[in-house]
Amino acid sequence: MIEQECFTPTQLQYFSNKFTDSRSLAASIPGGKVDSLPTGHVDFLGKARLVELGHNIALQSAWANAPVSFRTELASVGGNSLFFFVGNNAADPQSAVDGIHLRTNAVLMRRSGDVSNLKTSSALDIGAVCIPDLTLQRALSALTGKEKMATPLVRVC
Repeated sequence: MIEQECFTPTQLQYFSNKFTDSRSLAASIPGGKVDSLPTGHVDFLGKARLVELGHNIALQSAWANAPVSFRTELASVGGNSLFFFVGNNAADPQSAVDGIHLRTNAVLMRRSGDVSNLKTSSALDIGAVCIPDLTLQRALSALTGKEKMATPLVRVC
């Protein structure tokens, strides 16, 4: 008999909201304390989305039609969490997290407790996947057959 474990989210929780100023957008982003510097853009429009998959795994995204500057203190979600940020800003090659440019589909990892700074020179389009360390360790173990593996410290892929 083959043992099989399957992760099937039973109830997805979804949140989406639109904002007319960068501070309200920043305040709506879960996963820590997010502060925003005002852009001065008169017709600012932003959107934040969150999908809770269960087991403290979440998908997040933020979009804005104007430049933003966020300072984020990442908080733990169910233990030490890893945050993988995925940039989709093909139109803004200057968008950066902690000075590291987010090329289109670049992946940047941060841990809970980190303080990060996101800055764009034009519109914002970014997503994040939040995974607790223990959950990632279990997944790596299941994939490799090794009981314990070092958590990857890849910064940009």
